[in-house]
Amino acid sequence: TNVVRVSVDDKFSQVFTASLHLLDDLLGILKTVKVPRAAFVPIIEPIIVSLVDKLSDGSDRIRRGARKALDGMASTSSIGAATIVTQTLKPISSKQKQLWRPILGRLQVLYDLVSQYDIDAQTNLSVENIMGFVKNLGAFAHQNGEVRDAAKDITVAVQKQMGSDVLQPWLALLRPKQLEEYQAAFSGENIQRKAANPDAGSTVR
Repeated sequence: TNVVRVSVDDKFSQVFTASLHLLDDLLGILKTVKVPRAAFVPIIEPIIVSLVDKLSDGSDRIRRGARKALDGMASTSSIGAATIVTQTLKPISSKQKQLWRPILGRLQVLYDLVSQYDIDAQTNLSVENIMGFVKNLGAFAHQNGEVRDAAKDITVAVQKQMGSDVLQPWLALLRPKQLEEYQAAFSGENIQRKAANPDAGSTVR
């Protein structure tokens, strides 16, 4: 882990990419050799912090690599989704809030987490901390279209699990046109769910 910790912070993309290969090998080992989460997370945490920071890098390749690595760490039992959620939802500095890349990177990872894991106490995901994070970043009405789209994607992913009623405080923040777009996206998810499970009841959350 010490080698990965140093190389993951390197400014050169080739070194960073090599560090991701090492990290991938480490995660592969952890799938066969179980290490208690309480013992391993403090060791790996600096690497997670660095990867979250890389989500705002100017290189698309580095951003995509960091996102993929965080997804892989979330699926590893010795680290877990809750650990990645905690780091992803940490407040962004006022300086970073003025930029779009740090916001988009966090939102993309958050979308991955909400899409792949249950919203419950075990994952540290709740409607309040997910949607509150999106709101605090000003993502619903952000000037960058990718950020706005990411906010909508997260909201739709939450709605898919929890229904629309719990989202009302945040849906109330949307402009009328935006609200129509969100509701259309909800309907699309509901139609897909009904098609995948035609024997389910006629009432959709």
